Amino acid sequence: MARIKRPLFGGAIQAFLPDGAIDASSIRLVPNNQEVYIHAESDQSIIVAILERVDVVSDENAIKYHFDALAEANDANSSQDHTVDRIESIPINSLIVQR
Repeated sequence: MARIKRPLFGGAIQAFLPDGAIDASSIRLVPNNQEVYIHAESDQSIIVAILERVDVVSDENAIKYHFDALAEANDANSSQDHTVDRIESIPINSLIVQR
């Protein structure tokens, strides 16, 4: 599938997203700290969120910390409603940041 370079957060960063990804903010409200793109023919979404650094956990566990906080804020009924199965590090040299 072809990828298209898209500006995120007013052009502060860019990402390559699947061709045909629809900016969800053209359909519904999206929080200011998020960019959300949806697939036109499936239930898949790509969500890019800017989160605050947390010092109470290691960098490796920060995503789980934020995910658990989000689940709690959304009144998840049990731990079965939300789980983090695996966390994978992304090598810094595989990221492209353009200013």
